[in-house]
Amino acid sequence: TLTTLNTWTALNSTITIAYLSDTNHARKFLSGPSVVEAATYNAVLIGSGDREHPTLSNYPCRNNSTTAGNFVTNAFFMVKDTPSSYPASAILRSDLTDTTSTCAAATKGWYFYLPNSCEQVVNKGTSIAGVTYFGTNQPVTAPTSSCAINLGVARGYAVKIFTGCAIDGTNGVRSTIFTGGGLPPPPISGTVDVDGKLVPFCLGCPIPPCTGPNCPAVPCVPSPLNVCTPPFNPSATRTRTFWYK
Repeated sequence: TLTTLNTWTALNSTITIAYLSDTNHARKFLSGPSVVEAATYNAVLIGSGDREHPTLSNYPCRNNSTTAGNFVTNAFFMVKDTPSSYPASAILRSDLTDTTSTCAAATKGWYFYLPNSCEQVVNKGTSIAGVTYFGTNQPVTAPTSSCAINLGVARGYAVKIFTGCAIDGTNGVRSTIFTGGGLPPPPISGTVDVDGKLVPFCLGCPIPPCTGPNCPAVPCVPSPLNVCTPPFNPSATRTRTFWYK
């Protein structure tokens, strides 16, 4: 089950939004979703992964295990949750549009499989200005002659909320490799006032390789602890104004 929400009723009943596991692919969701309110639905964005088992020796991903039910291909999902339709049948993974190869608008939501062997989502996404940012880790086999600590390959993803496209709105590159490896922390976004001008920032938000006309003008060092400038220009209407006497 993707998530269960408690309703504010005397019976305290529950609502199941989606079931996103498949036969032989028992996906885990250890990080909470990023929820974006649209006009007629809530876009629930969440990725699967088992960060409690981050290494190849204890994580049965892809074909590392041949036992049915003991391996999993992780994915990132956007599920359209329509509160006005409760009670409704839970959305299944097969109801969603597969955007692994081609991104597109979707009726009930979309998903794409993480492209690298044993890769898994390890943090909660952050959604800002039409883009969701999240991090993954891919366990790898360390060379037998190496004395270095093997932290795996860390990646940062940036995908369009409503289509699953790359940050430039195409079927381009969705991710970039973070320096240092390990499990990247959740991205954090906001705005700061610099000399009277609102400047957006995002800590741990990657800017994947991009060459199209809609690419961000400012490049960003691929680090989960680096402050990047997301591709949007906030106006005063996006923020609250506070005053005191």
